[in-house]
Amino acid sequence: MSEALLDVARTRDEAFRCTFIEGDAATVEFARRFDALYSRCGAMFFAQPAAAFGHLRAAMRPGAELAIVCWRELAENEWARKPLEIAAPLMGDGAALLTSPTGPGPFAWAD
Repeated sequence: MSEALLDVARTRDEAFRCTFIEGDAATVEFARRFDALYSRCGAMFFAQPAAAFGHLRAAMRPGAELAIVCWRELAENEWARKPLEIAAPLMGDGAALLTSPTGPGPFAWAD
């Protein structure tokens, strides 16, 4: 996420009345506890997943729900695989970082 993207989300938030916060999932401070946590293709980028989920769980109310969306392995995501195949010779080690199954990265939770 970026502050610029969050600014766009804030201007479009009339229907949902959400609060958008930029911060590290392992350390960000919250003003209140939450009833639900939803991550759409974000949790697999956590640098320290155990610390992040421990921190986020502490910010949730008892009985709160968790839902996470993540991508399957690179072979099952042609939209990402094809551009990486083309760009890999120019990216050097950077291509391997993007495709690592152990993350953090887009395919860290492919299994």
